[in-house]
Amino acid sequence: RKELEPYSDIDLAILSEEHPSLLFKSVLNAFEEQIKYSFQETGQKQVLFIGNQLIKVELNVVKDIDEIKNFYMTSKIIDSNQSILVDKTHSLAEKLPPYPESPSPEDFVKLINTEIDKFLISFEASSSMARREDVFQSYFHYNLSLTRYMRLLQLGMNDKSFLYAPKRIMNRLSTNQYRRVERINGSLKLHELRGKLEQFAIEFKELHSRLYHEKQGIEKTSEDIRNYLSDILDRDLVWNFRDIAWNNPDLVHQGRLFRSSALSRFCGTNAFDKLIDENGIERIIDLRLEWEIDRYPYEGVSIDIQHVPIIINSIDETDENESVLQGPFVNSLQLKSIFELLSERKNTVIACQMGRDRTGWIISIVLLSIGVPIALVEKDFLASQMGITRGDFRKILNFVESKGGLQGLLDEYEVTAELIENVSQWLINDV
Repeated sequence: RKELEPYSDIDLAILSEEHPSLLFKSVLNAFEEQIKYSFQETGQKQVLFIGNQLIKVELNVVKDIDEIKNFYMTSKIIDSNQSILVDKTHSLAEKLPPYPESPSPEDFVKLINTEIDKFLISFEASSSMARREDVFQSYFHYNLSLTRYMRLLQLGMNDKSFLYAPKRIMNRLSTNQYRRVERINGSLKLHELRGKLEQFAIEFKELHSRLYHEKQGIEKTSEDIRNYLSDILDRDLVWNFRDIAWNNPDLVHQGRLFRSSALSRFCGTNAFDKLIDENGIERIIDLRLEWEIDRYPYEGVSIDIQHVPIIINSIDETDENESVLQGPFVNSLQLKSIFELLSERKNTVIACQMGRDRTGWIISIVLLSIGVPIALVEKDFLASQMGITRGDFRKILNFVESKGGLQGLLDEYEVTAELIENVSQWLINDV
């Protein structure tokens, strides 16, 4: 492009039917003294660093002339005469079209519609991974969403000169736009992910609305965007919320017993009210300790809240052959209280802080006691993900065995056969 700068890279594209690895080997041998570092990024791309200044050379081997065209398009080369072209057959130059300096409005709208869809897909993936407590994957997809967002900002400026990410886009933003972008930078902190996603949704809705009114042909309306983002955030609002019948609906009645992380974080939100109403929830059995409840108390809710604090004690594994599994309950009355509450047959959520450990223990004991096969109980336990392993489920089974089996455990914790029968009749589907 005749735009050489002190920090310019060198991009080389070789059109050849020869295997890329053979070409890379030839280059490495021929320029061995000049090449200081070499990395193979893909099967068709080698990255070289030349000399003490570490000039970066990206060497790409392609077999299709259309791929050569892509290099011209993305590098904004208007004329092949402005590049160094080695054309042994004298047929390449004529096949390289001029770069379209003034793309049609239809071209921009097509790109905008594509980027909108890509944003919505990656935003959902980020939100879903946050719900599963997979911080890195959520961060990864969040940054993909941010790339789509920045592309849309650039397309809104009638500029489509980007390959993977807009170039120098931050320098072209107004002070207000710059600050808005700063607010939606990603985070690797789990407790910040929800707030980041909510703020990002607000910023994207504003950008989409502006593009929708400025460009003719944007496919998705502002209502489409608003409903989609709202539904995704509502779906992923509560970590680990699910019906215990999710993996065995033929055996267990649906819509009666649920498990979840603490719902109290979201009291007063439309999403909380929607979750309670749509699932017909009448009661929450809260397994958290007092200090956890003080941090996120249930306030202004009309449903019944029952506090049954549970502690899972540590496991002493200093001697592998004589490991002692401590009971997960402070006293027998806690497990008995939970079965008594369930026997009242109110649609119930059992929840702790994360809906993983304490909730996992209690739900597993309940399911085992009403006759759900171990394999299905384990499947529900592992569905929480969030670092849960088969070894953790094995600890539950070891605990049951240490009490002389399931019946021994229920007897010790004063859970009567009548209670088991009442809960079983409520939850087990005999049809």
